[in-house]
Amino acid sequence: MKKTLIIAAAVLGLVSCSKEKKLEMRLDNQEWNIDKYKFELANNGVVDPGQVINADNVGTFKLDKGGTGTAQYNAGGNARAFTITKWTTGIDSVKLELTDQSTQGKETWNMSVTKNEKKAQEWYRVVKQGNFEFRYTFTLSRKK
Repeated sequence: MKKTLIIAAAVLGLVSCSKEKKLEMRLDNQEWNIDKYKFELANNGVVDPGQVINADNVGTFKLDKGGTGTAQYNAGGNARAFTITKWTTGIDSVKLELTDQSTQGKETWNMSVTKNEKKAQEWYRVVKQGNFEFRYTFTLSRKK
């Protein structure tokens, strides 16, 4: 029984590492179009229909070798451009450390990766402030 648990733990460790590495290799030194952008504002878990933005082809994420890059998007009248000072991957996650190019403000985006394919990604981010949740979904395709 003990051997079975040790083998299962070792296999799980290998699968987890390879999944994280696969995501990193897919993102490394690539530029990704933001094909679809969705923003929702929820109050106590309820989405306000007047606070939903859906937009197509709004910008890009460029993830350079070495863990830096750029990001820019323009959706719903909200134009933003960032320098990515560091990007890292986890198991089904991407973390971006950003500097806003206009305000020089620093932000950290922790994104859940809900789709991880060679040429397509979907990233989801939630920012909580009191009873409010700011929900962002980025549907991406790799630029050629």
